[in-house]
Amino acid sequence: MARRRRKEARVIRKTIPKIFPCPKCGVQSVSVVENKSSGKVRVVCGNCGLSTEFEPVKNIENVDYFNKFVDMYHSGEIS
Repeated sequence: MARRRRKEARVIRKTIPKIFPCPKCGVQSVSVVENKSSGKVRVVCGNCGLSTEFEPVKNIENVDYFNKFVDMYHSGEIS
């Protein structure tokens, strides 16, 4: 008789989120949108309307634009 085969443990990998929390109002409603026509990346909160635009940079993901957005908010560059 053979022994019972052990169940294989699945590796759960975290994914990068698509919607982020707003530093001003605290609601999970900040999205990063790439505008193809103007060639800019826009970070905007759907709740309070806080927004800014960035020049697109190669090899930078949406979470990096969000982090720049939060840094700008905390330094007082946007309000």
